[in-house]
Amino acid sequence: MTGYRLYFLENEHIKHAVTFDCESDAAAVGLAGHHGDGRAMELWTGARTVRRFPLLEPRKSGRAPTTE
Repeated sequence: MTGYRLYFLENEHIKHAVTFDCESDAAAVGLAGHHGDGRAMELWTGARTVRRFPLLEPRKSGRAPTTE
């Protein structure tokens, strides 16, 4: 098993990190995807970047705005 670090970024700075072990880069990318909620993230092992996950734009609900 290989150790991985998943960094959650805010304004290009590390806000939080999670560490975990996986058997492969592909498995680590899959696990990292489950942690994703639209925030920018970077997945690392050792000194190597495995994948960058960009900040996702909030989805439009498709509903008409309400007026009160």
